Amino acid sequence: MLNGLLDDLIERGDSVAPVAHPSPSENPATTGFVAPSPVSPRLDSGKLPPALVKAALRVCDAHGDSEEQRQQMLADLASYPADRHGWLTDYLNEIGDRLEGPKPDVMDDRRTCSVCLNYRANRCLAAWRGELPATSRQYHPRPNQPRRCEGYQPNAEDPDRRHGRERWPGLMGDTLTNVRTTL
Repeated sequence: MLNGLLDDLIERGDSVAPVAHPSPSENPATTGFVAPSPVSPRLDSGKLPPALVKAALRVCDAHGDSEEQRQQMLADLASYPADRHGWLTDYLNEIGDRLEGPKPDVMDDRRTCSVCLNYRANRCLAAWRGELPATSRQYHPRPNQPRRCEGYQPNAEDPDRRHGRERWPGLMGDTLTNVRTTL
């Protein structure tokens, strides 16, 4: 499993090269190579740094790997020299971050259009229906930009079931109409 991740890294052109391991066919007396002992199904990961084990299992969780695949990942990591463990930890944390996606800020109540039920085919249906004042019916918002919107309609995964008009009552009203009446 780790070899596939490293192959992916090399294909991207990153400057870190994989560790070259001597071939078992080479003479151990002349190369200093000692064949690794066979890995048991239950690898003792106590020899690996806890941060590396945590990063590796996080990637496995994001992929939905089985217990056998998780053990294979730990076995692959155990085959690398200890001086590469820091680099592998950083690499696997980067992969884990990419697989898990951005974490929402607890204090930030904004939502992205991509999680709104009114966002379909790169178009805001609330704007198309004329529900958003001072907004073109052809409005095409950036789907991953957090915002507060009157037309927000929560999807099934949003624990806060309020619509945009209830969630952000200060947004309500036609801004242009309000400006005209105050002049």
